[in-house]
Amino acid sequence: MSEKIQTIDEGGNNLGVLARSEALNIAKDRGLDLIQVSSSADGSYCTCIIQSLSKYKYEKQKKLKKASGSSSSKQKEWWFKSNIQDRDIKVKLEKVREYLEKGGIVKIVLKASRKVSLSELKATFDKIREKYSEFAKEVGQVKTDQENINVNDISVLIKLKK
Repeated sequence: MSEKIQTIDEGGNNLGVLARSEALNIAKDRGLDLIQVSSSADGSYCTCIIQSLSKYKYEKQKKLKKASGSSSSKQKEWWFKSNIQDRDIKVKLEKVREYLEKGGIVKIVLKASRKVSLSELKATFDKIREKYSEFAKEVGQVKTDQENINVNDISVLIKLKK
């Protein structure tokens, strides 16, 4: 910590540039901590706040959580069954569109029933793809999961067209 300290108190008031010993005394008198939040590149001065360390850590964690929560990288998965009707596709894709307009990313998963061939599954997926291509674009590649003998899944990530 440098000798010149730009000091801010617990209320957010700027106390100005103080000597390190003076800033420490103010913090000690108030029963709080002197926390360095930034420093200059050459180390000639730094910015400190007078606050409880636990409160500072809590607020910092809260800001990080809020920032990560508001990012547009939220992903939601929507499942469609292989025997889905056209009307049901339309209704589900309307919900998908609403979610995409809020900034999210959607993973569309087409789940096959046991009696559906892969070609029938792909035909159903093509119907779904045709409808969502009006408002969304594919982010990733279409994946076909054939590891399990009984289940064939097709999935793709989409996001709103700009």
